[in-house]
Amino acid sequence: MSPGSNIAHDLPFSDNSDVLALVGRFIWSFVFMLIEPETMKKRTEIAIAFAFLLMIGCAKPPSDVVNTKTKEVKANGSATVADAQTRTSLATKDLPLLARYQKADAYSERATLTLTYRLEDGRSEESLTRIETRFAGANRINLRVSSEDNQVVITSDGKQITTKIIDPVTENFDGQIVVRDAPEKLSMSHMYEVTELIDPISPNEILSALLGVPAGLDVLPLGMILGEGKLFELASAASRHASLGTKSLPGRGLTCEVIEASAAEGDYRFWIADNTLHRIEFPPLTENQMPGVRQMELVVDLEEVAFAAADSDFHVDPNGTKVRHFVLPPIPPATDKLGESMRRMSFLNRGGKEVAIENNDEQITILVWFHDHPASRMILESVEQVRLRNRSDRVRFAAVAAESSATSALLEQWKVGTAWLQDNQALGRDLMNITQAPTIVVLGPKNTIQYFEVGANPNIGADVAVVIERLLAGQNVAESARSLSEEAKQSYDRLLARAKLGDGWVEEIDSKIPAASSPKTLTLTKRWSNTKIKEPGNMLVVPGRRKQILVVNGWNRLALLDTDGKLEREIELQLPPDEGISMLRAGSDGKNRALIACASRGGKQAFVFDFAGKLVTQYPKANQQFSISDIAIHDIEQDDEPELIVGWQGSGGVHGVGLDGKRPWVNQAAPGVISIAAVRDESSGSDRRPILVAGETGLLFLVDEEGKTLREVRLDQVVHRLVSWPGTVNGFAAILSPKGSSIGSATYVGVSTSALGGRVFTGVDSNWKSVWTYSMPGGVYRHQIDYPQSIELPNIGSTWLIPGPDGSIHFVSANGEFRDGFYVGKHLRGVGATLVDDEPVLVYATDDGVEAFTVREKAK
Repeated sequence: MSPGSNIAHDLPFSDNSDVLALVGRFIWSFVFMLIEPETMKKRTEIAIAFAFLLMIGCAKPPSDVVNTKTKEVKANGSATVADAQTRTSLATKDLPLLARYQKADAYSERATLTLTYRLEDGRSEESLTRIETRFAGANRINLRVSSEDNQVVITSDGKQITTKIIDPVTENFDGQIVVRDAPEKLSMSHMYEVTELIDPISPNEILSALLGVPAGLDVLPLGMILGEGKLFELASAASRHASLGTKSLPGRGLTCEVIEASAAEGDYRFWIADNTLHRIEFPPLTENQMPGVRQMELVVDLEEVAFAAADSDFHVDPNGTKVRHFVLPPIPPATDKLGESMRRMSFLNRGGKEVAIENNDEQITILVWFHDHPASRMILESVEQVRLRNRSDRVRFAAVAAESSATSALLEQWKVGTAWLQDNQALGRDLMNITQAPTIVVLGPKNTIQYFEVGANPNIGADVAVVIERLLAGQNVAESARSLSEEAKQSYDRLLARAKLGDGWVEEIDSKIPAASSPKTLTLTKRWSNTKIKEPGNMLVVPGRRKQILVVNGWNRLALLDTDGKLEREIELQLPPDEGISMLRAGSDGKNRALIACASRGGKQAFVFDFAGKLVTQYPKANQQFSISDIAIHDIEQDDEPELIVGWQGSGGVHGVGLDGKRPWVNQAAPGVISIAAVRDESSGSDRRPILVAGETGLLFLVDEEGKTLREVRLDQVVHRLVSWPGTVNGFAAILSPKGSSIGSATYVGVSTSALGGRVFTGVDSNWKSVWTYSMPGGVYRHQIDYPQSIELPNIGSTWLIPGPDGSIHFVSANGEFRDGFYVGKHLRGVGATLVDDEPVLVYATDDGVEAFTVREKAK
């Protein structure tokens, strides 16, 4: 696993949150969520299933992290439950289960995954997914994953491996079929690679359709057969097993021995009879639930298990539009009424009085049709946060009862202060064709329908905030949506052409790396190169009498180089098997101990280590619903007690975590956090340095040491990511430029995305004014590279260092007057800079290793 990969999804193209933010919509991360459900119940099941798989972290493609056969994972306190039990191993002579599966030349089964969510009101609902497996030899397989009327089918006959998606809404993905040469030996990663999917609306991410399954393939018996993944690891760790005796398998009448296996996220239970696995019970989830959900439970029942598979199961049918990966066909819009003007509408309020919504003013109205269900609660709570942040008297919000149980008292119970209305004339049904709840409608001036969303979109708050912002600015959101739909169709046609066999999208991206070049006004003199670091990534400069460079190396190691490029030592970080690192941040505690905070974008946990590689804190202890977007280690109060600051995608907000692992505060002001920056806020009148949070909506929020929002920072243009001087690469040595130290220079750099997909870098001074802009073409970063960074150049001064997705490195001075750049000729993995003998040294990492160059001005 490379340090640039997204451990959570194993994405080759991972850090494109700016592009996603421009779109301003939530992109479902797997096929079953991209398909409009026939009923509200189905969409709700899917949404909750997605939350479950994110929390338990098992629905992830395997990587070198989970392929490791010898590494043990430290169990949490739950491991002590087994101390009083009879310890056993799934691989001992008394219970040779693992050995049987590993030696199997053929195998077949039918698995039923039952996801049960217990609601706070005592109700419970279930969602079923079925997986049929037929496996033989090293590379023949037939895998069929089914949910409702949707299926993903993977077939390999040993020569070719193909994948089809069966889905009525998209007419089976427009007949697409992935066709590739079969590997000599199948692995988990092959199954995920042949189910890769691109959404034309967000072509910078490529995900696997199998991410929709509530349990990753590596947690099924196939993992034991292939010798990799979570189940293999659990079955191999005898020290974490306990026998709970024999029990009758419910509904099956089969007597099984129940083995409990401890893991960081809780205890798994395996039901075993005749050296065959018949049931897997996952640890129940009680923390970080969706509103209204008390607990989630996942059980996998394995039936028709046989250590044999018929050859007829492996027939490959390559008929269809052959592609290297799937491209999502355009999804029909939720309504055909976008842009239509509704007549004057009237509702009844809780007092029975008429409330009119006129169609002849400039009012913006957000209406949410809701019912008594967790999906409606989630939507209303998200919209409530938007309402509380709204400062315009042109915007009003209302929750419209879709059924008799949707009372105003229910809103009070959910702590939603939005006004309650009753649609006594069924206007939603008759005028806008609303047939399901929740449905949210945004009416712009003249009561024109500007936004229409059906179902439990977890990112609805960010979507609505963006729509309101654009409407207040006088934009026609409906027209933009129609244009976006047409662009999506054109984008689909282009991406489909690229995805066809022999013209892969990935290959095209790789082929666009320009040849190496030289800067125009600067000279680069090579100092050294280090090829011993095989998977380099982002880096930090460690100050002191003898400077050192700390480089990410692979998924769980750090390499320490001296300024001559010599590898002094490596630090192996003890991480959970499904986590890795790509981001490095640094600080120190009251004992002047150097600390390193690290995580991976898209990962589920952040970590703080000391310089010896000893774990100081891990947060959270168990995976939660959201994915990490950014981290920092920062002493807001300047009291020598730094905190780990973790920003989350979606509605996870920002969490402040002490070095003891306790979380004193949460701030959810910014929907869809993208970046965290430490700043000096002169308006506070103190030495405290709050954090500045940038999110998907383009708004910035100052947050203090208690997690309170001090104020909203409004720039003169939308910014989705903001970095404070001197950039993350300086880590240990980071000292913010004081106000007024460089008149007209950029204390910060904001990053936004242009309408054409390119990135726009904006220099922002300490008064939050833009002082310059610098545009770069669009493109996909192959690795989770931190940008921008900073460097001090002779006769030029403070200079921002901006790596591009095309292997370019750009220099832009703090005042925006000096600009230069060059091409490396390779994909960049990390960029940094330091001073050696009072000369600036540029350091960058590629697939070939780490190189360093002295930077000087050319002689005139």
